[in-house]
Amino acid sequence: MIDTRAQVLILELHRYSLTIARSLARVNFHTILGVTENSNHRHFEKSRYVSEIWKHPPLHENTEFYQALQQFLKEKPNIRAIFPAGERALGSLWGRKDYNTRPVLVMCSESIAKCCLNKWTSIEIARKAGLPVLETKYVWNSNELRDAVREIGLPVAIKPSYAGHFIDGKKCIFIESEQQLSLFSWPNFVDEIGLIIQPMFMGYRHNCMFIAKEGVVISYFESRVDRTDADNGTGYSVESVSVEPSKIRRKYVESLIRNLNYSSLGCAQFIVCPETNNMAFLEINPRIDATCELPVVLGFNYPAWSVQQALKKSQDYEWPENYQTGVKHTWTLGALEAWHDSLKDSSFIKNLVDFGKIMMRCLTSRAHATFELRDPLPTLSMYIDRAHSLVLKILNVK
Repeated sequence: MIDTRAQVLILELHRYSLTIARSLARVNFHTILGVTENSNHRHFEKSRYVSEIWKHPPLHENTEFYQALQQFLKEKPNIRAIFPAGERALGSLWGRKDYNTRPVLVMCSESIAKCCLNKWTSIEIARKAGLPVLETKYVWNSNELRDAVREIGLPVAIKPSYAGHFIDGKKCIFIESEQQLSLFSWPNFVDEIGLIIQPMFMGYRHNCMFIAKEGVVISYFESRVDRTDADNGTGYSVESVSVEPSKIRRKYVESLIRNLNYSSLGCAQFIVCPETNNMAFLEINPRIDATCELPVVLGFNYPAWSVQQALKKSQDYEWPENYQTGVKHTWTLGALEAWHDSLKDSSFIKNLVDFGKIMMRCLTSRAHATFELRDPLPTLSMYIDRAHSLVLKILNVK
């Protein structure tokens, strides 16, 4: 039997690619997951919601990838939309003047996406839109770094000025003393994009997910990140929870979206101090958030809605305003890997207690980054793979 369903190509492999595929398949889309040869796509192939896999050249090999994409689209005339799951996928589709409007791209415009991914530019836009923004310096060398630290004062946060880059494997590092500053290792990519320096501002990260149309927010969902996989709280979320939508943060997001004339889905992030409730704009991501399973389980099917919007069928949906708060989301595998990495730094009792907390969070969470009872095989495959790697590592040590 020939499958005549509208098809969606999901580009770039992330844990939340499963949520995208599941959400689209449930509204009767045929989902195609684009993967590279060296990716761990075998876990995703086991999902009942992934209709097929397309193996393509690496996204950073722009010419080869784009040629392969064009050929694949000719072979698959039912592909109606391309859903970029991450920044690399976004970049692979930029600057293609020969790209026609079929299939549609589920993303904001290229110029707006570039503004969002450039942290310096997005901070300046946020400042002009009236959002609370920390003092920010843009530096290109060690001398400018020292001058910026002297002006701002220790402690400071240092981060790459463009999304997708890391300092020692981290999105952001904190410098709290002159000694740490003297030991700071200058990243290789700085000559291309520079660094952002800000005062260190501690608090919970709030993810303000949205769908917008021509500068107007038409759906808003807010969650709080309770724990990440990094010891300084700047890494990927492993525990988050749905919270009541903040009127002031929604107002800020609406102002930012209006200034950008943004259309499509995205996520604005704020750091909020729990003691004072003071907040600071962190960044805006022009893509779906990694914790998108949380709004999905609460009735906010952002992957499907954004595709329907791109296909100009968003009127098929009623945009809900309310959702249940206090619902937990967890990425158990990420939490366990972070726990494993910290074993040597803690006592046996603390490690045991922390492991228990991770298991309790797993059992009490309604939303999971990869696991779903109706689609368990991808997650089980991931755990088997990690366990196999751990056994091999132990045997090699011995």
